[in-house]
Amino acid sequence: MDRGSKWERLAVLTEEQQAAVAALGAACSQRPVPDVVRDFLVLHQAMLHGVLAREAEGREPAAPPTPSSPSWPASPRAGVDAAAPAPARDVVLQHSSDFYAWLSELEAARGRETAARFGTYQAELAGHLAACAGVLESPCPSTDEGVEALAAVRFRAVAEPALGPLLAGVEARAGSRPEYARLLSDCQGSYCGARLVVLAPVVYAALARGAGLPPGEQIAAADVLLRRLCREEAALFRRFFPASAQRDALGRLVEPLAQRAYDALRPRVVAEQALDALCTAADAAAAAAAETRGGGAAPADELVAPTFRRVLADVRERLTFRAQAFIRERVAGHAAVPTDFDGYYSLDGRGQGGVARAVQGAGPPAARQYPPGSATLALLGQLAPRLDARIFAGLAHEALAAATLAVLAGSRAVAKLPGCTPLQAQLFGVSQLLALREGAVRHPTTFAVVQRDLDFSHTRETLRRAASGQLPLFTLSSSNAVLQLMSRGAPRLLESRFDAKKELERELKFSCESFIMSVTKLAVEPALSFMSKAAAAGKVPAAPAGGAGADKEAAVGTKPLHQLAFASPERVAELSQRLRGALAGVLPEAATALRASLPDGGSRSALAGPIAGNVAEALGQLEDLLAREFPEGTLDPASVLTRDEVAAALRVLG
Repeated sequence: MDRGSKWERLAVLTEEQQAAVAALGAACSQRPVPDVVRDFLVLHQAMLHGVLAREAEGREPAAPPTPSSPSWPASPRAGVDAAAPAPARDVVLQHSSDFYAWLSELEAARGRETAARFGTYQAELAGHLAACAGVLESPCPSTDEGVEALAAVRFRAVAEPALGPLLAGVEARAGSRPEYARLLSDCQGSYCGARLVVLAPVVYAALARGAGLPPGEQIAAADVLLRRLCREEAALFRRFFPASAQRDALGRLVEPLAQRAYDALRPRVVAEQALDALCTAADAAAAAAAETRGGGAAPADELVAPTFRRVLADVRERLTFRAQAFIRERVAGHAAVPTDFDGYYSLDGRGQGGVARAVQGAGPPAARQYPPGSATLALLGQLAPRLDARIFAGLAHEALAAATLAVLAGSRAVAKLPGCTPLQAQLFGVSQLLALREGAVRHPTTFAVVQRDLDFSHTRETLRRAASGQLPLFTLSSSNAVLQLMSRGAPRLLESRFDAKKELERELKFSCESFIMSVTKLAVEPALSFMSKAAAAGKVPAAPAGGAGADKEAAVGTKPLHQLAFASPERVAELSQRLRGALAGVLPEAATALRASLPDGGSRSALAGPIAGNVAEALGQLEDLLAREFPEGTLDPASVLTRDEVAAALRVLG
């Protein structure tokens, strides 16, 4: 019985189905048959031919061969190419289950062969990938740049053959047709989103590696990273969208990365305590916030600069806070200890009643400066180029005022050192205030602040009058309490200007005058006492009448000076000896202290000149008085202090 006719009887096709099968066959006949399908069809026909031949001869079908049999070909195609009919005659499949069992074994054999081949490919690819990973992992920054470069190459490869012409057409129509403009915006958004997925891990990894660096180095590294990414992304963006504006489109890509960098930098800045590190961070942030780098502004500068301006504002805020804390702790809160004055005075037998001696030429002035003063000048030098002028003026006023008070307190502490003289304490204050003034002059700021307060005295007075009944509440005249409170009782704004530099000048002037007067008084004290007595004796008026007392006073008032007891020739000789001793002791000591405390010759002259002038004037008046009141021959010329001796004694002051 014909199997084909039986199949046709059991599975009858309609005319439409037969037409569809014919059309499908015609279409397939125009295309080449795949090798796998052709091999399978040839093998299936060979096996079917063998089964039919066995059934026609009436022989028992043989067991199907296994794939491991020596007579089984390595692959179906190899068997067909060698001799398809010969091995096919040995294949006898009695039932359909035998066919499916054979087919499963055939597929398993082909799977094992394919797995072996791809296993070899996998091993080779794994070796190549390991070599590439070794190259990219050394050093760490190269890994990120390598991944980024590979991703950029893939994007560039996609842009040139496939998307480039399409996006160029969209850009050309976007200017005139709104739907194309929206499509272009969506394409750019998708592009930025895809690039953000690639670049975000690179930025995160770079920021994580720099977490342990000082804030200045972190800011500089983030600046370099973001600017490099911006330049590379701008170049890649031009390949996709050559006619579009880069800044607005790239902003959607750069701003999230810059925000992540800001989120990583700000906690590090806020946690920093050291002023030096904050100053370095301020310099790095200021350089990063600049919108131009050399040859004009670039998209990278415009996109990155706003983020680093925020970082710079945070650094300046933190720097201001730490500067205020520094002034409170290191300047205003400084407690003087004996070691603070080692640069000025060597203390012999410290703690055992030793004597403080001025150290002459003990290092440069900066090394011999009182700690609060040197700390203040160093702080001003750090803050001046890094803070806003208004903020710096306020901090400079606060620092200079605190340093002035600290120096005055240090001068009082010097006076308490064992064996230290008042002249040394005064000169210490003068030298430190001079150093502060010279350091403050270098900074072009006012060192002044304006303090505003509200004065409620008029408000209080108006309320008192209203409460006492002096101002009526229920009248419509101008004396109504409410009207008076609104017109005259409003609080007044009072402005007070405080200038730390002027206060420093005032304290310096007072200290200099105190030192000059102290040295002058010590040098000419005997002469001043004598002249005071002489002036009192010469000014006693004669009484007009009455009693012996009046006659005695009149007699004293008219008596010559050389006849008075305190002005006898012997007393004048003793006065001259005391003056010689005072000049020989006080002036050299003052000169030594001046040279030790004031290395600058101009500063020494500013103090020594008035001292010499005062001493010469006082002793000159004494000499004139003695020459006028004492007759010639009354005093021994050798016992009287002359102007030449005074001039010789004053030369020690330089």
